[in-house]
Amino acid sequence: MKKTIVVLFSLAFLSTMVFFPSCNSKDATTGNLHLTVIDSVGTPLSSIMAAISTSRQNEVEGTYSNTGWTDASGYVTFINLPPGYYWYGVPGWKNFGAVQVYAGLDQYVVLMLNVPYHHP
Repeated sequence: MKKTIVVLFSLAFLSTMVFFPSCNSKDATTGNLHLTVIDSVGTPLSSIMAAISTSRQNEVEGTYSNTGWTDASGYVTFINLPPGYYWYGVPGWKNFGAVQVYAGLDQYVVLMLNVPYHHP
């Protein structure tokens, strides 16, 4: 009787692993970067193009791996990024930041814009 109960319990447990997808899911291979763009007094900036690059040199040269526009809350999300370092900024502004993105995690950063590029 005890063996029958143990066998039934084991079968029930194993069957839940087959039917519940969370038990069969693969490990995450990408991460997300959530960026909020604000001005020097903390006001969110909407309709601003934000960009990310895979190196500081690329960011300076304007070679972006991804761009997006901020919403009314100054918020933009870059999804499904391979793990690694990303430099973020707004074209036309000297301000930038860098963050490491990890697989399966969301990173949240804030970029304050206060030093525009001056073109002679």
